[in-house]
Amino acid sequence: MECKLSTMAEQGVDAMPTWHEAFAFSVPEGKFRLITGRHAQFTQSGTANNAMLRDLMDENYLWINASVAKKMQIRFGDTVEVSGKVGKTRLKAYPTEKIGHEVVFFVHGFGSESSALTLAYRQGGNDNALIEDIIEPVYGSSIMHETNVEIKKV
Repeated sequence: MECKLSTMAEQGVDAMPTWHEAFAFSVPEGKFRLITGRHAQFTQSGTANNAMLRDLMDENYLWINASVAKKMQIRFGDTVEVSGKVGKTRLKAYPTEKIGHEVVFFVHGFGSESSALTLAYRQGGNDNALIEDIIEPVYGSSIMHETNVEIKKV
């Protein structure tokens, strides 16, 4: 196995993965880092349109730290607006101690903008409306969790 790739070095890329301070990500005061993820039963956006799966989970919720939510006067089930550089979306709040103070999370696959998805159309929050188009330069993959957002109760 080759760990140090000389062909990468020839292209000006670190031949061995190395941390650079330029990679550091910060969350400005009053904002949150947005992370999203999949739920086991909703593998793609279209599965949110399946009636049997929707019986188990009919919309996604914004996970926000409970003590942060309390300071913002946000309670369980309150509608909140999540906004970032490229867009905004609305969904219900889920204050919890299961998440850090500078981070918010919600499940991917909801808030569809396609009216053809009759059960899922505009139900819950749409992470695609928020995530900035940032590409990892070496491998060309999307960098999904470097979006800062603001939260406000609606």
